Amino acid sequence: MMFNNKLDVNSKIVLITGATSGIGFATSKLLINLGCSLFVVGRNRVKLEELETLGKGKVVSIKADLRNFEDIKMIVENISIIDGFVHSAGVVNSIPLQFINRESLERERSLNYDAFLFLTQTLVKKKKINSNGSIVSLASIAAHFGIIGSSLYCGNKAALIATSKVFAKELASKNIRVNTISPGIVRTEMVNNAEGQHLTKEALVLDEQKYPLGYGEPDDVAYCITFLLSDASKWMTGQDIILDGGRTCYV
Repeated sequence: MMFNNKLDVNSKIVLITGATSGIGFATSKLLINLGCSLFVVGRNRVKLEELETLGKGKVVSIKADLRNFEDIKMIVENISIIDGFVHSAGVVNSIPLQFINRESLERERSLNYDAFLFLTQTLVKKKKINSNGSIVSLASIAAHFGIIGSSLYCGNKAALIATSKVFAKELASKNIRVNTISPGIVRTEMVNNAEGQHLTKEALVLDEQKYPLGYGEPDDVAYCITFLLSDASKWMTGQDIILDGGRTCYV
């Protein structure tokens, strides 16, 4: 009897935003190695070309700015019907309450929240997601507890989780699943660049001590994303998976 491996994503076609850095880049490489066909979206042409080379004809790159609605429409027009959509694009800035203005609000929200909302909407309107499809967006544990100076980031990620739960209900009739992942701190370029700019090395060491399993690696999140894209998660929708090495159980 042939074994049906529902974790196999070999035949999946997936759209990934934020594919040229951090978790998005790691996820793209993992899915390529697992045999997926990808549409990868980013702004770093060198990284896009690297993914195309790695994909050997199964990867189509799209250079786009997700803050621009015309670019969102262009992305949807230039892809085939997909089985999965991963929204990994995002930005984080530390802006205390007294320094928030409309410009900073719109700058963060446009990429962290608006891009996901309008890209999902356009994909659904244009019927570009297959039945049994899966939508995964990256939220953050910042949505679950307050971080000083990060009200915009925390708020956007919390909105992403809440909106995804609504989309899960609205798209259930199409058998499209919608879930979020809330990672803790992962060793990406963003975190590495924070050292010396926003945080001292000592501060990062002290923070990592609050993680029972230490900081994560991009692949730790990429494997969780792959599970949500696979048929092994066909009964999971409207959920937020906290993936933080135990950080949120730390008192």
